[in-house]
Amino acid sequence: MIAPGQPSTVIRSQGRVVLTADQHQAFQRDGFLVLEHLADQAETARLRACLARLYVNQAGWAVGQQFDLGGPDSAGAAPVLPQILNPSRFEPGLCHSTFRDDGGELAHQLLGGERGEIEMNIEHAILKPGSYGAQTPWHQDEAYWRMPDHDARAVALWMALQDATVANGCLWYLPGSQRGPIRVHQPIGNDPAVHGLETLDVDPSAAVAVPMSAGSVVIHHVRCLHYAGANTTPAPRYAYTLGYLRPSVPAAQPHHMPWLERHQPASQERSQAAAQAG
Repeated sequence: MIAPGQPSTVIRSQGRVVLTADQHQAFQRDGFLVLEHLADQAETARLRACLARLYVNQAGWAVGQQFDLGGPDSAGAAPVLPQILNPSRFEPGLCHSTFRDDGGELAHQLLGGERGEIEMNIEHAILKPGSYGAQTPWHQDEAYWRMPDHDARAVALWMALQDATVANGCLWYLPGSQRGPIRVHQPIGNDPAVHGLETLDVDPSAAVAVPMSAGSVVIHHVRCLHYAGANTTPAPRYAYTLGYLRPSVPAAQPHHMPWLERHQPASQERSQAAAQAG
C-alpha cells in the first residue's frame, strides 16, 4: 500500500509506462499520485533551460500567454508568480520529451475510456522566483473551468524541474478532496484583475506535503485541493504542467460558479487585444 504523498517507482514494459494496482488504488483514494524520476537528469535540465529562456525573453506576455498568477500583472512590475500558457508555442523543442510521451499514457490509464478519447488540453510553465516567489493559494483546477453543467474527467501532471522542497514551494494536497464538491473560489485577494483563484473554504490540518526530486511528477485529479508555499530559498523553482482530459459527463446538479463571471484578469485583456489586432 502506498501512503498519501509517498513517492512510487515508475515501471516500464516494452518502453511504455505502466501503473501498478497499488498506484491506481492510491490515486483513486487520495486524488493524487507521486511518481519518481519520470524524466532523467538530461531531459530535466533541457526543459528547465527552455523555460528559463522563455521567462527571460518575456515570451507570450504581449498576447496574454505569460502573466503573473498572483499579482496585478502590470507592465514593468516584478511578477511574484509568473506562468506561461502553451510554452511550446514559443519553444517548439518542448513538444518532444519523455514527459509528453508518457503523459497521455498515464492519463489514459487513470481516466479509462478509449485511448483516442484522451486529449491534452493544457500546458503551462510555473516559476516561483527565488526569495520572493509567492505562495499558490489553496484551489481546485476545476474551478477555472467554464463547465457549470458538467463534471470534468481530467488530470494534471506537475513535473519538478529541480528538487521541490517545502522551503522552495513544493505542492501540498488534501487527500480525498476530489470526491467532494467544487468549493467556493474567488480571485486571489478578491481582486478580479488577478489571474489566480483561491478558496477560503478549506481546513488544511490534514494536508500532505509532496517534496519531490527533479524529474519526478505528481499527478492529480482536477478537483483535488492543492496548494504550494512561497519560495524562501535564493534559487528559482521551476515546474512544468501538462493536463489531459476525457470527455466530461453531465453533473447531477449544476455547479454555481459566480467567481468566473467577475473574473477579468489583465492577461485576458492583452489576449483579446492581440486577437483583435490580428
